[in-house]
Amino acid sequence: ETSQCFVCAKMVHSACATQHLFLEPFIQKLDSANICFDCALLVAMVEKRTPFGIAGARLMFEPYYLQLRGVAALTEPSPFALGAFIATGSLKLVEAATTTARSATAGAKCAKCKSAAGELRACSFCKGGIYHDTPACLGEQRGPEASFKHKSFPWCCPKCFQKGKAALSKHLAAPAPAPTKRRGR
Repeated sequence: ETSQCFVCAKMVHSACATQHLFLEPFIQKLDSANICFDCALLVAMVEKRTPFGIAGARLMFEPYYLQLRGVAALTEPSPFALGAFIATGSLKLVEAATTTARSATAGAKCAKCKSAAGELRACSFCKGGIYHDTPACLGEQRGPEASFKHKSFPWCCPKCFQKGKAALSKHLAAPAPAPTKRRGR
């Protein structure tokens, strides 16, 4: 039986998250058990549900994200893409101490249309990325609608998404660090 992930609305088999041994410690206190693997990792990082916060999440989750063969497949700020950016250090959250997505401040205006009317989204990775989530302002919809309602789901403006893809591409292309030799005593 499948149901919608309560964060991104992707169809998932609910037992895949609730009975997944790796995810179990991270999803115990969530609002719902219907969560996909990528959203569970992303929420675990943002809400600091891992040992040692973001640093611990990077150690634990970076190998998963490094399986990505190239960034061309990242066409929108999906839970996988945002998780990869955070886990690899390709992008950093503006408000790293908070466990909630960033909200637009009073009087903020859309970076594209310069209007303050309507619902604005604030980028979680920069201070200037405030947009209406409309095709007119973004050129396309950016991410699943359900994710905008989840308090821990970061949002990424188009500029930061491109910066994150470029930084992740460099990270993926970098050679693996050589093992260090330990000196004997």
